[in-house]
Amino acid sequence: MVRRVAHANNDIHMSYDMREEVETIARLRHPNIVGFLGATISTRSCLVVTESMSFTNLYAMFRAHSPS
Repeated sequence: MVRRVAHANNDIHMSYDMREEVETIARLRHPNIVGFLGATISTRSCLVVTESMSFTNLYAMFRAHSPS
């Protein structure tokens, strides 16, 4: 899955903050968190690539696994 995050402005500090966030996400390891595959960061936007989920969203997952 690819998610594009557009910056509100062309602020270099925003790119630095986003880089720190991506580095944090890259270190996360847990069975309930989708895996991080990569990212590209510029002053205009950030693309984050992750594994895809079996369900389209958390709401669908909770409905599928909730008791009747």
